[in-house]
Amino acid sequence: MSTQTAQQIIAAARCNAAMLPSEQAAARERRNTARKAAHKAREAAKPVRATRELPPIDGAHWVRRRYGSNWIYPAVQITSPHVARLIAQWFPRTTRYVETPSAWGLYVWNSRRGPEPVLAQEGWYIVRTKYGMRVMQPGIFQQLYVQYEK
Repeated sequence: MSTQTAQQIIAAARCNAAMLPSEQAAARERRNTARKAAHKAREAAKPVRATRELPPIDGAHWVRRRYGSNWIYPAVQITSPHVARLIAQWFPRTTRYVETPSAWGLYVWNSRRGPEPVLAQEGWYIVRTKYGMRVMQPGIFQQLYVQYEK
């Protein structure tokens, strides 16, 4: 049996023993800072997201989607009978295109305004909202939407 001095025994015991609380804390700090740095780098590498997203309005894409509150709702202005007929095709259940010899328009059963249909005429806007469609007169549309373009 090899003879060890008390110092050697104590040194060996100290090596094998668990780290001191302060050392443990230091090691934990190092791990955490490394993890935090990695997380920050990963976040920085992600593409930038706008606070409000502009939805794709290619053709009739915007009909199907239910937009959440962080979308800027897409809108269509009824500029001609052709546009009105298109919208009536996209929303067959809530819209009806009407044409008389003197005038044309789009009846919209607006989910937010109760059962009575609204007759949207030329120049009015149809906005696709979270709840369905909303018909807006040009002035109201300007107030609600266009002021943000500054």
